[in-house]
Amino acid sequence: MADESPTIPPERALDVCIQLARARTAGVIARWLLHDAAAPAQVLALLPDMLEQADGTLDEQARGMLVTSTRRLGESLELLDRWLRHPASEPSVEPLDVPEAIGEVAQLWHRRRAPPDLRLEPPDGALPLARAPRPHVAFALLNLLLNARETLGDADRPEVRLRARADGDSVLVEVEDDGPGVAPEVLPRLFEPFVSSRLDRPVAGLGLFAARHLLRSTGGDLRHERPAGGGARFVLMLPRWGR
Repeated sequence: MADESPTIPPERALDVCIQLARARTAGVIARWLLHDAAAPAQVLALLPDMLEQADGTLDEQARGMLVTSTRRLGESLELLDRWLRHPASEPSVEPLDVPEAIGEVAQLWHRRRAPPDLRLEPPDGALPLARAPRPHVAFALLNLLLNARETLGDADRPEVRLRARADGDSVLVEVEDDGPGVAPEVLPRLFEPFVSSRLDRPVAGLGLFAARHLLRSTGGDLRHERPAGGGARFVLMLPRWGR
């Protein structure tokens, strides 16, 4: 009997891989933010009972708790909308403030309230604007952070360091950790699709492939380096705006 399983035309395979990687990242973000929104939502759900027990008048502590919960819930929903909104078309290439883009990713990461810690190392002086779509850079950084989280596992005080610097006609963004590093047998195929040490989650092996492709589509790149002290370092290379 002929194999009747659906096939993907070669010209669409790349798009399908990228969409799968984006969907995985979006799912992870949604879980973070929905978990973050759960606690303030529970507090607000108790408001009717709190009012009834207080005869319609809340004390200062209760009012402060409600204000804090409302603000936190609003922030989570705003982030959820910003990060998961699907653009009607591919984002345009505009001048990118790299520290600002890094800060947005860090804000999202810190809402996880779970290891590994993310340490932002300030650049030496002002950085030039980069030429790169903000969503592409955010996608690449988030996938590198997700990979670092899985690599570090149960390490004692796990930490990921993120820094940016100018280098000639490029702005470099480095993501570095102190984990075991990339296995030697994986290195030659590191940026190929479906390459992952997680055999139970093969889609996880699409992140680096998709991130590099998206960056290269607008003149950037993504490379891997092995720090002298061990671990792994990934470098986003973004062209300077106007060059």
